[in-house]
Amino acid sequence: MEQYYKIVFEALEKSSGIEKAVSEISAGLQVPVAVLDPYGRLLADAYTSFFPVSDTDGGQKEILWIHMIEDYYTRVYDRECESSSVFEESEEGITVLNAVLFKGSLQGFCITFHFGKETCPLNRLICRALAVGYGRRDFVSNLKGFGLKQLISRVLLGRGREQERLPEIGEEIYEACAPGPFMMAVIEPDKKSDLNTWRIYQEISSHFPEVLFHRDAGEIAVLFVSVDSEKKSNSILSCLDCLLERESGICGISGVFDRRDQTDARKKMLKRLIRIGRHIDPEKKIYTEYQYYMELVCSYAQEEIGISGCFGRELERLEREDKEKGTEFYNSLKEYLLMGNNVNLAAKRLFIHRNTMVYRLAKIHEILKLDVNDPEVAKRLMISMILRALEPVCLSEPECTKRGQIDSLFL
Repeated sequence: MEQYYKIVFEALEKSSGIEKAVSEISAGLQVPVAVLDPYGRLLADAYTSFFPVSDTDGGQKEILWIHMIEDYYTRVYDRECESSSVFEESEEGITVLNAVLFKGSLQGFCITFHFGKETCPLNRLICRALAVGYGRRDFVSNLKGFGLKQLISRVLLGRGREQERLPEIGEEIYEACAPGPFMMAVIEPDKKSDLNTWRIYQEISSHFPEVLFHRDAGEIAVLFVSVDSEKKSNSILSCLDCLLERESGICGISGVFDRRDQTDARKKMLKRLIRIGRHIDPEKKIYTEYQYYMELVCSYAQEEIGISGCFGRELERLEREDKEKGTEFYNSLKEYLLMGNNVNLAAKRLFIHRNTMVYRLAKIHEILKLDVNDPEVAKRLMISMILRALEPVCLSEPECTKRGQIDSLFL
């Protein structure tokens, strides 16, 4: 190994920057090298065309690196493995990843490719050299907080919050890495590929660098922190709207909330919101908690009482009248109630004349034998109609049958 040490540290001594040093090290060792920061962004590379996959294969090389970094975080922070090394074997050879650590602080990753099936300590040697180089040139960033951020992401957004598998995190750490107030989004990409997920993360983090991010079985949970103004919450909505114009998928978005311990319940609520939104407005891409709040509340009640709300028999009579005579009384009543019992607004929503709306309301009153303008009657009718509208929606939580389907992306 002596000659390898000489090559690596001489390259480091005579090079003025990381790009030149990596190029010299790679040429001297005859090993393809890529150096990435803790977020997975490429800092320098040399001869990476020799990696078993290339960027011309639809970003497959980048996907390989993402997988390996995910694996590193899983091994280290879940403490499933003592070693921080990650290996990826292929027919051509073996790809190796190790962390670049300076005084216990994560600085990035070194990924090398070795021809043949034989692994070697060269990757660790490069990591040690880069750590020394960072220290000498004062390039060091204290990214211990980044590691803690990964833990916080898993605690707050992971399945069952994974509390029992993670170390305790003090309130001061939470305040540093995840200050409130919060907004949460759950995104379901149409293409459940790693590259699609990576693009979604890059787009969001470019606008909100402090965001917490977790992927679980192809579903992406995003926690926006420090949402302390209406301007910022509007910016989040705008960002997600633009994102889903380019990246196919759908999204549920919560309102602003203050308590960190609500994240698990919010995530479940947003998954339910997406299922409800898909049923009610399948053409939409974004469903907000505010817009579908009544449907959400009623969906939880439906689990206990079914669709048998107040005035169930009366509403059935109205539906039967529509079916037998081709009228549109049921929908007209629903729009009237949604518009706050405003005849003009309801008529406008239904694209009918005001007099037609007045006529329909008279017939509805005759069939139901109820005063739909009584506030208590109107409120109960509206809730009952929402319950009935949710009847076909499958509200049970989808389950993952394999642990292998669960993964995280913190890059």
